[in-house]
Amino acid sequence: MIIGKSGTGKSTFAYQQLRKFEKNGQFTLRIIPQFIENSISIRNAFTKQLKEYQEKLKIEDSFFTQLRNSPIIGVFDDVNNTSNPLKLIEKILIWENNPSFIVLVPIWVNVYNQLPSRLREEKEKLINKIYIDKYSIYESFNAINKISQKRNLGCSRYQTETIAFELFYSPFLLGTCGSLNQLNSDNWLQCTVNPIEEYINEKINEIEKS
Repeated sequence: MIIGKSGTGKSTFAYQQLRKFEKNGQFTLRIIPQFIENSISIRNAFTKQLKEYQEKLKIEDSFFTQLRNSPIIGVFDDVNNTSNPLKLIEKILIWENNPSFIVLVPIWVNVYNQLPSRLREEKEKLINKIYIDKYSIYESFNAINKISQKRNLGCSRYQTETIAFELFYSPFLLGTCGSLNQLNSDNWLQCTVNPIEEYINEKINEIEKS
């Protein structure tokens, strides 16, 4: 579970993880809320989403069993924007753990805090939780300095402080700074690139070249 307030970059982080797994040759998938609501198990949800892409796809029982050493990685995204996110999160947690799948679930912190304490305690050892919140001032400066060093850019302390402040010390917004070709407090907004948009464009380019 990737837990944090709205806009802190939970979904972006989740899709960055999918990208890493994909580069390692593993299968990745985004599961929409509709298939969580209408499924009876995690396997059922993955199967329905796969068949959404290929209606006549035949999936034998042995297919998922063979994936246990290299499970499918999925993101259960947009759960927070459904009519009853708490109900969906409870459903996901109650589903039996299946070694053929790894699931990333971006969730608002207020939704997670509303989960019954009994349920959270029962699943404590079965789920990993990652909390995403605003960076501290020190963490923000470090993030900008790392970007500056990686791209061989000069960045004064004043520029670092100004950019961090204007980006609200947000991990998501600071992450978009990686596309800056000139780092200063006047042009950061014009030079940032949405990381998801960048990822999609890369995939389109790969398809066109293949």
